[in-house]
Amino acid sequence: MGDTFDLVTNFLHHYLPLNTIFCIRAIFGHFFNFSCNKLYLTIQTIYCSVLSFVIPLLLYYFGKLNNTVQIIPVSEYFIGIWVTLVVENDCYKKFESAIQHTDQCLGLYRLNLESFRLYAVFFSMVIFRTCITLVILQVYSDNSLSILVFHFMYISLDLGHLIRISVFDVLYERILQLRKYFERVFNGPPGDYTNMPSDLKTGLLAYKQLLDSVELLDNLQSTYLVFLVLSFFNCVCRFTKNTIDVFRPNLDWLSWISFLLDAIYAVVLIFTPPVFVELIHKEVDRISWILTVQYSTCNDINVRAAISKGITYLKLRPFEFRIWHTIPVDSSLPLSFMGLAFTYILLMLHVNKIL
Repeated sequence: MGDTFDLVTNFLHHYLPLNTIFCIRAIFGHFFNFSCNKLYLTIQTIYCSVLSFVIPLLLYYFGKLNNTVQIIPVSEYFIGIWVTLVVENDCYKKFESAIQHTDQCLGLYRLNLESFRLYAVFFSMVIFRTCITLVILQVYSDNSLSILVFHFMYISLDLGHLIRISVFDVLYERILQLRKYFERVFNGPPGDYTNMPSDLKTGLLAYKQLLDSVELLDNLQSTYLVFLVLSFFNCVCRFTKNTIDVFRPNLDWLSWISFLLDAIYAVVLIFTPPVFVELIHKEVDRISWILTVQYSTCNDINVRAAISKGITYLKLRPFEFRIWHTIPVDSSLPLSFMGLAFTYILLMLHVNKIL
């Protein structure tokens, strides 16, 4: 018992606020492996499993699952809980361990897993989702208890999305520190090449560890795509329904406002990881540029050989994010979803004889 408590305490002490959010996320039904006793993990698994059924059943009991607008987020919640149980499992734990090794390699012992952006993203998402919830409930709900259940469900969804986005922020912070590390290596006294080959080797080792940590996120990136599809389906269905309602009397403007807020939320969910990925690519390009410049100006044979190996390694192992090793997570992903959305909307409108 004491050893387990010490593990959790040390875990939370060094990596806040990300792991605090992991704890809160566990309360809202998302499984997370804390390297604790099997009894704790079993209890948490049972709790998450039961909660995934209790919330939909409560909403069904209150009669709040009588239209697509309400069924889709409940389905997203149910799928999200079981995704963390079956698919994600301990991938966060492995990722956190790999990042710790990278921090030790670069001497970043006091650097948290994340930056201040995590706070900003977290509170922005909660406030934004609260606005969405209030609008939706004002339209569809008249029971205070069902309002609380809806809030619980939406906060759970927010926490799930937040962690899937924050890992890209964590990686960006590390690649940014790695670029600064290479700058420090070459900013030493002119002509002092004594430790430069070993320092370059350390930097490349950290780069390799970051690449390996990306491979640990295959399951996480798969779940990210699943929730993008669910959010996309939700927004397209609601847009089609609201567009059809425009041609009917007694237009419900609150429903349109609710849809617009939900659509903006989905856009943020789609665009945030690709933005971080593009920032990561930019930092990798700057590292490659630093090495190339130093290779052209350095006169030491050993250092030039070490720099040449580094440049070659960066070319052979670029920093890429791919879902199922096929779908790239970069600037092309939002464009693909936008094209798919327009195509599907036009098809739905044509089917409903609006065009």
